[in-house]
Amino acid sequence: MKKVAIALLSVWVLFSCSPDEEKYVEINSEADLSGLSVATIAGSIYDLELSEREDISLQLYNATSDVLQALLNGIADVAVHDEVIFNAQIRREYGIKIAFTGDQDFPTAFMFRKAD
Repeated sequence: MKKVAIALLSVWVLFSCSPDEEKYVEINSEADLSGLSVATIAGSIYDLELSEREDISLQLYNATSDVLQALLNGIADVAVHDEVIFNAQIRREYGIKIAFTGDQDFPTAFMFRKAD
């Protein structure tokens, strides 16, 4: 079988709590993150990019569900993750929204065994 490698672009996406929440902050760009607590996955490209910033409180988690819980419980003001992870159904169910989509694209590759 053919070797398959597909390059996809992941999008830097930030989510904030709904306006009904007490800690609602309007975020329209990366500059608006200053002074906020930001949750993301440890070791991800987002971790690498955000760890260089001294004006945010970066919170690192091992699982996507932990990032979501930090956001929902008010531990984090925003979460940074791929848009496909927190799809429209998840956003509706948990009352979160996309604050903005970042300007950077990060390549991702999928590889399969030769027999597959």
